Amino acid sequence: MRNARTVICTMTTAVVLLLSSVSTQRIHHAGARATTRAQLSPGNTAFRPRISSSTKVRSFALTATTDIWLANGYSGLHQDTTPLRIQTKLWYASPEQWRVERAYLTRPPQQALVGTFLPGSNVAVRHGLVYWTYDALHHTFSMSRLVTGDTMYPSASPAAFEAAALQSLIPIGAFAGDIHAFLKAISTCDRARYVSTSTPTLTGHGLIAGHAAYIIDFGAKPCGWNSASDHEDMGQRLLWVDRQTFFPLQSLRYSVIHPHKLFERTIVTELRYNVSLAPSRFVFRPPPHTRLVPLSPQPIAPARIAPLNEIRGLVPFPLFAPSGTPAGMRLIRATVDGAQHVTLDYEGTKVRMTIVEGPLGCCLDSDPRKYNGPTALPQKRIAYLLDGILWWNQAGTYIALSSDTLPARDLVLIAASMSDITRGQA
Repeated sequence: MRNARTVICTMTTAVVLLLSSVSTQRIHHAGARATTRAQLSPGNTAFRPRISSSTKVRSFALTATTDIWLANGYSGLHQDTTPLRIQTKLWYASPEQWRVERAYLTRPPQQALVGTFLPGSNVAVRHGLVYWTYDALHHTFSMSRLVTGDTMYPSASPAAFEAAALQSLIPIGAFAGDIHAFLKAISTCDRARYVSTSTPTLTGHGLIAGHAAYIIDFGAKPCGWNSASDHEDMGQRLLWVDRQTFFPLQSLRYSVIHPHKLFERTIVTELRYNVSLAPSRFVFRPPPHTRLVPLSPQPIAPARIAPLNEIRGLVPFPLFAPSGTPAGMRLIRATVDGAQHVTLDYEGTKVRMTIVEGPLGCCLDSDPRKYNGPTALPQKRIAYLLDGILWWNQAGTYIALSSDTLPARDLVLIAASMSDITRGQA
């Protein structure tokens, strides 16, 4: 989540209009005037945007907020009922001059999750071929010189940049054409070989931050249903886009666990087109006592054997262990490496199994094929079977089971028995 991990990629206090309550039918923004399908037909010129794409937008300044209800998305975080809130600010003058700022307005209740849900750096700035990033959590920044052609974000149009920065799963080509071409393009947003996987339809119109918007429902298989970081992204998704520019203005994702409750909401609260932006906006000056770090990754410390009690204190995510395994199987070794990957090796009479645990988004969670072989686990969790490895996300932890001696059905039973050994709960 996303980022994607959002996306993730991922997202602010209201300036003009705050999102009010959504009806139980979950089709119209509260206060938005209902629109019939006849009004949405191609022949109704009154409902067509006056601008067919974002080509007339040269620059923009934007503020948005993202609210995430962890309890509605992760069964292991059911106690976290207060939504975390992230504010995103964007300034865009050209593909080579832009600035992105992100900050928590309401942080996750668990410190270990602070770095999980904030997409990207707190600040990212580009000025020509110079690129800066700033990490407020670790008080570090980096600066690099890009090679010609690097963009860091899609640069086909200002709208494509805005969509990427707000982690909207919209193909770059969707912004060229009319609303019907836009709907066709976003139906392939899951990028499954660009085969239509969603069935987006116009369901009405509304007003977001003073901008008239189309309301789009992605249908039974919403954008991201098979390529986001976890099962929580598979709920109903609604999208508001500017009728003149197709800039995403608001997105709603509903919970899979509680289908009538929101899991994530991103809303633009201020958006100004074709604004004059001072050149100083695209230069980063690090705060005092901030440490410069190289962009190139540092060598990862090799894995080392350690007791589980020690490993618990070395990783920010909960650790899990099976409460049910084949007779005679026991833990023989636990290791942790510098990338915070934990490996638990189990062996028994003629059987062996390996469990790998890590932060959300790692390992197979970043594999584009990861949604293969969905298998139900307790508490409405979904596991996936890929290349003989059964993996899933549980309460903020990536978990994968593999064995060359156990059949897949046994791995599923073991996965169902995984318990949190950090806090003593499943």
